Amino acid sequence: MSDLTQIQTFMEVARARSFSAAAERLDLPRSTVAARVRALEARLGTRLLQRTTRVVTVTEDGERYLRACEQALGALGEVEDELRSQEGLSGLVRLSVPVDFPMDALTGLLTGFRRAHPGVRLWVDVSDEPVNLVEDRYDLALRGRDPGMPGLVARRIGIEALGLYEAPTALAQGAARPLLDPLEAAGEAGSEPLPIATRSLALARQLALDGEVRAILPDALCARDVAAGRLRRVEPDAERYDMGVFLVFPSRQHLPARVRALIDFLAEALAKAR
Repeated sequence: MSDLTQIQTFMEVARARSFSAAAERLDLPRSTVAARVRALEARLGTRLLQRTTRVVTVTEDGERYLRACEQALGALGEVEDELRSQEGLSGLVRLSVPVDFPMDALTGLLTGFRRAHPGVRLWVDVSDEPVNLVEDRYDLALRGRDPGMPGLVARRIGIEALGLYEAPTALAQGAARPLLDPLEAAGEAGSEPLPIATRSLALARQLALDGEVRAILPDALCARDVAAGRLRRVEPDAERYDMGVFLVFPSRQHLPARVRALIDFLAEALAKAR
């Protein structure tokens, strides 16, 4: 059997599509990374990676071997986590969260989980940039609207109620405001082009606060503005809006126990909140 360090090195290069990036992640010289991969290929008698001066691609044999390595090491990691869990969960979980997710609610969820599992560390990326959970090595993502890329597991954990919101000042001014739906925004409202179109709920909320538009927004996002009189909820005549909320992760199999624990915690907590 091949050396485990060679396998792990190959996996890093295959995921990063770069010897230099893999060397940086492993904190090794690039020459050492290249030598390990060459030794593994010699041991297997096949080329796993195709090198050019600018890019590294994974061959068909390499893709097959990578999948087998991920499954094998995932199974090993799962067993190790189960053994460690006898004395409590530990390790790092990398989580991706959209900018529009209420930060006060997120803080309560994460601190609640940490109180239950103090040995688990959390790395939280707050961004609207879609992360590749596999290549960027994230364990879990919270997503609204669309669960994300094909091949991922999406666990629907609830429905976010949406409403039509506008600033009370817009009514006083008397001018009709265009309707902005950031879930469907493509630059037009009916047959009229929107002056500002966006998929960002945060920006759509601010545009509504400024009286520029009427916007379809999550009730939770607007609750404080409604209480303070900055926004009012307009009940549409015949439409009801909602948005799915998902926990997204790469696979149901071989998830570390700490990741499964966070998934179950978030699913239960968010379901109770709705």
